[in-house]
Amino acid sequence: MVPFVENPPAIYLEHELPLPVFPDPMVGILAGETVQNLRSSLDYLVFALAWADSDTFQEMTQFPIDDRPKTFEERRRGERPGLTGLNAKHIARIELLQPFKGCDWTRALRDLSNHDKHRTLIKITAYGKFTVKIVQVGNSTTKPVYAIADHGMNMKSTISGPITFANGSPVIDTLEVLQTQVAYLLNEFDPFFSAHAKSKPTK
Repeated sequence: MVPFVENPPAIYLEHELPLPVFPDPMVGILAGETVQNLRSSLDYLVFALAWADSDTFQEMTQFPIDDRPKTFEERRRGERPGLTGLNAKHIARIELLQPFKGCDWTRALRDLSNHDKHRTLIKITAYGKFTVKIVQVGNSTTKPVYAIADHGMNMKSTISGPITFANGSPVIDTLEVLQTQVAYLLNEFDPFFSAHAKSKPTK
């Protein structure tokens, strides 16, 4: 039985859907793989820049994503790994992409990739609206009596919002932004690598 309700078309309940039910856990795995590939692309970029700038193989290079200027400055001086072999111009460009410089997309990429590196699936939430229909089944001395239709719960679920990461950002929109930004950055360095390749003597 449900409480007395005057002319109820339906009762609407907002309910958070658990991950094992929706979305499929594979969504989290694929999102994590996408994030890791994007992060690796930036690391490969720094590796290639260091090799081109120094004309030699450099170990322990990586694309830094730092919250503190001091940490990045230590990388610039070679006190921390990451930027060894890069020239001043390329280091300056990478510095502009740091969270401490106000770059939000690199911070998002780092935070999402760190979750995945710790062997924890990226947490994803979704929300659905359930409609429970009730009908009049009789009368009391004062008011009609209502109950769930067909003596059971008649529920219908519809997704009312985007699938999001744990921080509330939409999965698809966030991944599209990260992919676009990484692609723009890689394309930005295409002329440099093309010119560098042409400057190398052919055997």
